[in-house]
Amino acid sequence: MNLDHDIRKPLILIADDDDGMRLLMRHRIEKEGYDVVEAYDGLQAIELVKIHHPDLILLDGIMPELNGFDATKIIVNDVRFKHIPVLIVTGLNDDASINRAYDAGASDFINKPINWAAFTNRILQLLKKYKYKNKIQQLCSYDELTNLANKSLLSDRVDHAIYRAHRNQSGFSMLLIDIDRFKIINDSLGREVGDKLLSMIAFRLNEMVRKSDTLARLGADEFVLVMDNVTQSYLVANKAKQILDVLSKPFIIGEHEINMTASVGVSIYPLNGKRFVELLKNADIAMSHVKNNGGNGFVFHTEDMSLQAIKRQKLESDLKQAIRNNEFEIYYQPKYDINSEMYSGAEALVRWNHPVQGLVSPDEFIPLAEETGLICELGEWVIEATCAQINKWHETAVDIKAISINVSVKQLKVQDLVSLFSRILSKYSFAPGHIELEITESSLIDNTKNASFILKKLHDIGLKIALDDFGTGYCSMTYLKDLPIDTVKLDRSFIRYIHENKKDIAIVKAVQSLTSELGLSLVAEGIESKVQLECLKSLKCNIGQGFLWNKPLSLRDFEVNILCTD
Repeated sequence: MNLDHDIRKPLILIADDDDGMRLLMRHRIEKEGYDVVEAYDGLQAIELVKIHHPDLILLDGIMPELNGFDATKIIVNDVRFKHIPVLIVTGLNDDASINRAYDAGASDFINKPINWAAFTNRILQLLKKYKYKNKIQQLCSYDELTNLANKSLLSDRVDHAIYRAHRNQSGFSMLLIDIDRFKIINDSLGREVGDKLLSMIAFRLNEMVRKSDTLARLGADEFVLVMDNVTQSYLVANKAKQILDVLSKPFIIGEHEINMTASVGVSIYPLNGKRFVELLKNADIAMSHVKNNGGNGFVFHTEDMSLQAIKRQKLESDLKQAIRNNEFEIYYQPKYDINSEMYSGAEALVRWNHPVQGLVSPDEFIPLAEETGLICELGEWVIEATCAQINKWHETAVDIKAISINVSVKQLKVQDLVSLFSRILSKYSFAPGHIELEITESSLIDNTKNASFILKKLHDIGLKIALDDFGTGYCSMTYLKDLPIDTVKLDRSFIRYIHENKKDIAIVKAVQSLTSELGLSLVAEGIESKVQLECLKSLKCNIGQGFLWNKPLSLRDFEVNILCTD
């Protein structure tokens, strides 16, 4: 892509087998302040077009080897040069020759012997028209923010690469590059910083591509690199690694130091598709596979990924219908007093009872609900269903303790939880303290101020607040100081080896001491063995939860075995 048309002199290519005619045209053109490159026939003209990308091409109609009419056809049918105007200069003045010039794709023609005033004026008009058309093409074919090719131009380039690869029995690779968690930058630092970051990312990527490659901006935070005539997996993998490496280096924007990662999906022509849309779809499937596994990596598309993608699309479609079809139910995982091992509350966990697949793992459908935006609708259903069940227990005088409900990042950001709980609680007679909202540390990152405001409002209503997965985030102590926290849930990673790892013991002991000083309850998650339990007892932890006692139970099993309502 040439960006210097406005600062350099226009370059005009002259092709004529008559040395004297070329000299006369050169003299006239240079007198007007333009640069000139010369060819002696149509074949050399085509080669010079590839090298110089001129602003205007003058072709003699009759030349040896390849005449101007046929050379024009070849030039304008090449996607790289079809926008360059061609002026046929010919001694032929019959209607058939004029029609032949236009049919070949020429922009205009002029007769020999040349009227030099008309010649100069014709060149000026074509250059003006070219500059205007080039500007339009720039707007239509290039991304305004990054100056990279847009999707439309990318499609043209890939179609041309497919034609060339088919003709030469070769191939090429397509790398779809998606910037991980880019939305957080826009949300937390603003659109201006986000746009600056995208421009810097585009610049870094552009520095590492060959002239024969195409780099395009596909969407907000997606880029595509097409590597022409490269299909060897090790070469493509090396390029993907270089991309990840160059994007991992910090970006400095004003006072902000921003660290980014990317997910890269690769498709190969013709192995993974023979059309642009197919190659792009399969690269996207591969990229999504990287995303779903934490990002910051690359993977080549495989047929198995396509099958997984089809299954995922079907699951997404089913998920949209599941709430309306009443396919969800609440399971309850009890919590226990660690010293007495008596029931002390439970966590409400949503389960999807799919009509065909049976129970679908939450690890499968919760992330899908987050990605599709259905998490708010699902979360509201969980709140409604749990509150309705708590009220039933309350009306029958069952001692249920507090029931925990998980609240997602999306719900905290976009859902009016204060109004939602106020509306639901107004329908029932139980005390709001029977509900404890569980929020994770990760849901507070880049959202602390707004989350603090919402949580304080919910706390004022009477709801309890628990900080889940404690110890896995970045600002734990700040949260305990600034947020209305009642309970801290210690992440299971500190419990798994606590009976044999002195560092885990030290961490749990420190957190227990801290929460005790602050008057907070401490829940240890993931207790699976008696030896873990005894260790936690010695560290004076309050509450425990885990498979040592129970996996999540259906409503019926929870009532019969824990609440003893039968």
